[in-house]
Amino acid sequence: MDEGALAELMASIRDHGLLQPITVRKVGIRYQVIAGHRRLEAFRRLLADAEHQDEATAERFRTIPSHEKFDVTDEEMALFALVENLQRDDLSPLDAALGLSRFQDAHQLSTEALTRRTGLELDRVKRLLRLSRAPKVIQEACHLGVLVDEMDERGSVKLLPSGNPKHQRSRLDLMAALEFAKLHAHAMKASPKKADERTARAIQRALSERWSFRRVQSFCRASIATVEPEVAGVEAAAGPTPLPLFSDGQELLIRRGQLRSAAPTERAALRQLLTALVEELAS
Repeated sequence: MDEGALAELMASIRDHGLLQPITVRKVGIRYQVIAGHRRLEAFRRLLADAEHQDEATAERFRTIPSHEKFDVTDEEMALFALVENLQRDDLSPLDAALGLSRFQDAHQLSTEALTRRTGLELDRVKRLLRLSRAPKVIQEACHLGVLVDEMDERGSVKLLPSGNPKHQRSRLDLMAALEFAKLHAHAMKASPKKADERTARAIQRALSERWSFRRVQSFCRASIATVEPEVAGVEAAAGPTPLPLFSDGQELLIRRGQLRSAAPTERAALRQLLTALVEELAS
């Protein structure tokens, strides 16, 4: 459980009470939580804190409002837990993907049946299932992310008191991850041993430069379309890494002096981005 989110939940319950009861089923003489594990944990911590204060405060948290469901099977139990997790704001795409995949495998469900059980849109279920089968380098970028320079509101790198750049973790979102999965599959055909390394470098660059999804998509498509499946501008090279032809973070910056010497993939990616911008201006 995310400690920060749990602390916020505890503060909300302490100030306003529990707005939504947890859901339980009876197993023998005990009750088993179906949905509401975070709310229950918040109550337990509030009780532990209150017991060091006064009895009246502690009494508020000795019991928790609950809604009992009857005749709940183990399969339904797993489904309730899965759906509750999928509705969490802090759930990473990878956690959602692996949860869906495990439930599908455990109950031998088709993608359509899984969609009906969870109430999610079919396209989202398909995307999450693709992520659950993605290479480890893609999954780690979604879950752990990579270290990138932290930027201020003006787009400048934040510095530590020592003068070194301040870093933060940046993670791939679902749609960008699926584009890089296609790039990885393409690289596997040409050089399986280097596919992970090439993909990791492309992801590092994309996250460091704050690429939009359209930029990621354009880059991956252009790289896949080349005869030589190299990750343009990302392959290891002696000396410092050259500046990219363009960057489309908070502002679109094009280095005009590099146009003549730009790699075919960079030129194609820039052409696609400019075409999209012209279409937006014309609409």
